[in-house]
Amino acid sequence: MTITQSLAGLPAFLLYFSLAMALLGLFLAIYVTVTPYHELTLIRDGNGAVNWMLLSDEDLRRSTLLSNVRLDQIRLSNGSIRLDDRKQGLVTDLSTVDADMSAAEIEGPWRLKGTGNWR
Repeated sequence: MTITQSLAGLPAFLLYFSLAMALLGLFLAIYVTVTPYHELTLIRDGNGAVNWMLLSDEDLRRSTLLSNVRLDQIRLSNGSIRLDDRKQGLVTDLSTVDADMSAAEIEGPWRLKGTGNWR
């Protein structure tokens, strides 16, 4: 195969490659316009905080965001749990907890079976 024969397909390749790049550019322009966050700025700045933004506690209680969450099994190994009873003003800390937890819904009732230290 000669160089002339190899280069014969170059115009078609450049056409398809240019078309692909134009479509990719169009997709990116639409994506950046439609999404509520400026991902490229977040990536450049190293700020991923927007990924962790949640609604306030009151808004979460009224929303259906977590209504279909089911927690079949959560394994806690050498962990700690802080129980904050705001009605009675009591705070209890559990440490070195090894337990399995589950809940039919995010709001409970929660089931906990394991061992730990109560302070």
